[in-house]
Amino acid sequence: MLAELIALKIIVILQVTADFFFVGQASNPNNRILASSLSFVMFAFELQAEAAILRGPHEDLESYLEAVEVLKGIVRFFNSNKNFKSSDSVLNHVNNLLAKSTMKIEEEFKQLMSTYR
Repeated sequence: MLAELIALKIIVILQVTADFFFVGQASNPNNRILASSLSFVMFAFELQAEAAILRGPHEDLESYLEAVEVLKGIVRFFNSNKNFKSSDSVLNHVNNLLAKSTMKIEEEFKQLMSTYR
């Protein structure tokens, strides 16, 4: 849980950093390096969250819900930073993961309802 909270705080910090550095300065080589670094960090968060989503909520519901929050943070980050070349593909993949997470949590709920009738 602590790791996920730290990840969410890092996403917010990266958001503020990106907003600060990219306002009208996309041609600056240092900003392009920063953009690559930010994309890499977001990709790392995405992979961790994807693993939790694919495991499903039945193993560890808290981590599952935290992974959903991390994915939402990634969506917010890339929605507000459209200057990343990979933003469309990342957003597509993350939105697909969020759709999977919804399906998995619904399946888990149905399973619990049928178990405890």
